[in-house]
Amino acid sequence: MRVFVTVVETGGFASAASALGLTRPHVTLAIRRLEETVGARLLHRTTRSMSLTAEGGLFLDRSRRLLTDADDARSLFGGGAARGGLRVDLPVALAKALVAPRLGEFIRRYPEIRLSLGVSDATVDLVAAGVDCAVRLGELSDSSLVGKRIASLAMVTCAAPAYLEEHGTPTTVEDLQAHRAVSYCHGSERRVMEWRVRCAGEERTLRMRDAVLVNDTDAFLACGLAGVGLMQALGITVAPHLKTGALSEILNSYRPSARSVWVLHPSRRLPSPQLQAFVDWLTEIMSEASSSWVSRDGGADRRRGDWSRSVDGGAYSE
Repeated sequence: MRVFVTVVETGGFASAASALGLTRPHVTLAIRRLEETVGARLLHRTTRSMSLTAEGGLFLDRSRRLLTDADDARSLFGGGAARGGLRVDLPVALAKALVAPRLGEFIRRYPEIRLSLGVSDATVDLVAAGVDCAVRLGELSDSSLVGKRIASLAMVTCAAPAYLEEHGTPTTVEDLQAHRAVSYCHGSERRVMEWRVRCAGEERTLRMRDAVLVNDTDAFLACGLAGVGLMQALGITVAPHLKTGALSEILNSYRPSARSVWVLHPSRRLPSPQLQAFVDWLTEIMSEASSSWVSRDGGADRRRGDWSRSVDGGAYSE
């Protein structure tokens, strides 16, 4: 079953053999014996492609659940080694700015973990997609996922100097009415990210007039750099451009509250050793990031029992 799941997740017999440290004939034999055991063809195979049969799709879901339960049983008392597959879903900004640049460190530290990263701002059903954990930003409401807050990310309001020269620099919240913004939307419903400002100790939400509406992180940043409009973004994503002067921070005294960083996993599962290893490492690189943009939450320690709050992975604001 583990060979079968690995073949599907890696996209082929050769890649699965490499990931598992087996020979390709061994993998082929394992799949053939599995199909004989269950009495159904699980994979369509040709010399050029491979795909799941309808029976294979059903068996894949059940296999993942059984393998997860087996891993949970082995790690029940904290004695399991950090090895095996780990599927993590990350928001684009966090993946590009913090995780990807240091991912080599994680791989060298845990060579027996087969890490699969999904990088997207779309909401993912962890159970249906077979994802072990998701990292999310913002405030979360109660539901069936277990979450741990590990850090907070500063938000900044900024614009390209060319835009400010043409349209003026807003100095109060009221000045924003005369400006337009590069607005970010996400999800199938294209939900627009609201602006937030802090006034007199309270946070307010604003709906800016759109100069352009985009659903891609790179396009969002490119439009801001091109002077299309004002933008509000995570400090870690715009920090290099603030340093070079390609962007200028505005309304510093109205800077919104930092966004919480959550790690979520299905509540029915215990954190596996490989999941705990990833969360520990992510917490570590967060604590080492610039304190100007990242702050570690005091409650985010490394205890295995620190997964205490049920949250809804679909209800969050970036």
